[in-house]
Amino acid sequence: MQKKIAITLLLIVLLPVAGLAWLGLRMAHNEKQMAAAQVQGLVHAQLQGVDEAIQAYFLDLQDSLLAQLTLRPLDNDSLKKMALESAHVQQVLVMAADGSRVLPAPGAPLSESEKQFMQRTSALWDNPSLLTQGGPLPMAPTTSSLGSSAKKFRLSPVGKGMDKAEAGPAQSGWYAWHWNAQLHHLFWWRDPQNRLIALELAPVTLLSDVITRLPNTGGETSPVQTRTRLVNGSGRTVYEWGPYQPADKERSLAMLPLSHPLASWKLEYFAPALQGGAAVNTFGILAAVLSIGLALAGLALYLYREHQRELRTAQQRVNFVNQVSHELKTPLTNIRMYAELLEAEVADSFADAPVQDGAKAHQYIGVITTESLRLSRLIANVLSLGQSQKSQLRLARQSACVDDVITRCVAAFQPALDAKGIAVQVDAHAAARVMLDPEALEQILNNLVSNVEKYAAAGGAIHISSRQDQDVSTIEVRDFGPGIAPQDHNRIFEPFYRVSSRLTDGVSGTGIGLGIARELAQLHGGNLVVQDVDKGACFQVTLHTPQAKETP
Repeated sequence: MQKKIAITLLLIVLLPVAGLAWLGLRMAHNEKQMAAAQVQGLVHAQLQGVDEAIQAYFLDLQDSLLAQLTLRPLDNDSLKKMALESAHVQQVLVMAADGSRVLPAPGAPLSESEKQFMQRTSALWDNPSLLTQGGPLPMAPTTSSLGSSAKKFRLSPVGKGMDKAEAGPAQSGWYAWHWNAQLHHLFWWRDPQNRLIALELAPVTLLSDVITRLPNTGGETSPVQTRTRLVNGSGRTVYEWGPYQPADKERSLAMLPLSHPLASWKLEYFAPALQGGAAVNTFGILAAVLSIGLALAGLALYLYREHQRELRTAQQRVNFVNQVSHELKTPLTNIRMYAELLEAEVADSFADAPVQDGAKAHQYIGVITTESLRLSRLIANVLSLGQSQKSQLRLARQSACVDDVITRCVAAFQPALDAKGIAVQVDAHAAARVMLDPEALEQILNNLVSNVEKYAAAGGAIHISSRQDQDVSTIEVRDFGPGIAPQDHNRIFEPFYRVSSRLTDGVSGTGIGLGIARELAQLHGGNLVVQDVDKGACFQVTLHTPQAKETP
């Protein structure tokens, strides 16, 4: 019992604590994921701002180149002069509407730089359509400052498609290609004669201009420990800024490919792993769960101690009742013995006197004997209950006859049954001597017959039958009173349970007799059950009673 209580209280503590711990860690994990997603969103927005700043530079450059082309003659000499005067343009390519070469002029001697240019653009001369595959930049407000709000504006892919659909075939655009591990750019424009004029930009100048649009590297005093890298198509870092120094082979927290015409380049973002907040949050959750666990453990310990105290008190009461009952047993036996002696002496004294002279004395002595027997049965039940609760209820088997025990029981109850007008019918068919505890069987029968006397006197009769079948003895005790409801057939054997109906109204009882009777029957290897009958109640006792060995 104590072990069950301890396990129950332990589960009451552990299950809520385990549930709270799991829920807390789950919430911490979800919060960590949400924080990581928010950080990723902020980092992505920051990288996208850098990409838009680079796009703004190309838009400015595009506008500048278009302005130069539209404001000057478009003959070969003027275009060559433009390449010589511009810091951005290093070579010029012109194709006629039919795809033939206009500049560098066919048949004219080529300079060394022009020869290299022709070699770099050989794929375009073989397939001129490659040039126009590089579309124009999306139209967006230009800006020269990374921090301005204009750089946060960028057309969606749907917007780009609408612009192209409304404008028809592109009239200008950017073409990017790699040559000797270096990225080159051509800005092309279709003039009014439908010629393609392509301006090759100087890679060094272009890169220098892009870097000037990015934050400078002198931000080591910034409180934000981050580092952003501009990485080219070969995986080499072109430029980086921020005070944080990532370790070798450290993975970036975020990466964003740049937009056309730097689509082969990307931005990488590095920062220390954000573990501190999650650790503090997890520590707080575990501390809270531990506090709740300690509170529940304290409450469980208090309840356990209170339960133990109540259990000790109850045990002391049971021990007291058992002790008192045991102490009452001896004087009660003496009272019964002297009552029987007195009855015999009275019978001798009034042997020659009229019957009415000794009737009163016999009546008084009969009451004393009957009540002492009733009290003896009650004490026996109380003592048996105490032994049962301590698992100390034992049998003392000996050679005995079942019918003899029935006869003694009926004889003891005969005066009380006669007083209530209950006729007794006994069908005894268990005369063989068997191994059983006669006192235990008598206690079983006393409880059953006593219940008939108290609760079924209105039936006016009690029928007791016995039979034997090999090693099993069966006794049935039936009355013809109000009976027992089917739902109470099992509950009546529970300790201290009494049926709340007219069956027990005004009748005293302890509610322990039937439970003790069933336990004694089970100790005999049998059982005590209620049989279904049309009227009254019928109790069936089965006992395992091996045949007794005959003494020589």
